[in-house]
Amino acid sequence: MEFWLILSKLSLMFFIGYSAVLEVQQMGWVVLLLLLYFILNIAILLYKKKGWRLFLLTVSILAATAGYRLINPLFLILLPLSIQEWLSEWAVPKWVLFTLPLLKFDRNPNLHARRLLLASGNHAKSTAESC
Repeated sequence: MEFWLILSKLSLMFFIGYSAVLEVQQMGWVVLLLLLYFILNIAILLYKKKGWRLFLLTVSILAATAGYRLINPLFLILLPLSIQEWLSEWAVPKWVLFTLPLLKFDRNPNLHARRLLLASGNHAKSTAESC
């Protein structure tokens, strides 16, 4: 399980990095937080004691949440995997772990639609048509 979890987190981190390169906003902060998240997840694999693992997983969840709130909303996609890994440290039913990535964490569902509209360049057209 750890192998697939590492690969999925790594692919999500590459996607966030690629998207940040396209946006070219706050690039330094994105790289810093991605490196911090990567180091935390490698440290989780190195420590075998449950106390240290839970501490590092909690810091990893807080780092992804801070990245979502302060830097780039794409850091939100790292949260379900981190929370799933955190919950797997205890005896949680498998259906809870399965349904967790399906939960919606975003508070503002229209925010993503507005960003897509702005990115596609149709914002000027839609505002001109609405006037």
